[in-house]
Amino acid sequence: DKDVKYLAVARGETPVYALLVKGKGGYGGDVNMYVFIKENKIVKIAAGENSETYLGKLEDAGYYGNFMGVDLDTVKVFNPDGVSGATKSSGAVKDAVNKAVKQYKLYIELEGERNG
Repeated sequence: DKDVKYLAVARGETPVYALLVKGKGGYGGDVNMYVFIKENKIVKIAAGENSETYLGKLEDAGYYGNFMGVDLDTVKVFNPDGVSGATKSSGAVKDAVNKAVKQYKLYIELEGERNG
């Protein structure tokens, strides 16, 4: 996916996967989001460089919590409700997270094929 800017893996006892992904459709344009995955669960989401003005509203509303700690094997697509007053920003973040999860799953599948 061309919207996945990078995927890095910190190898160790428990690998951590870090992805920088562009989410489409924010109020101020596309949003760059960092998504960190450990033990097949999202453990952190952070905004990257962008011109979006409503991301603070999402943090204040606990929006990122909709994605955290869920076993990614049980999720095909995340689809939480948007945050009132930041609907477009919510959609852009949701888009970025779903792209990150899709890329992570593809990477894990390919990594398993190479090592399996």
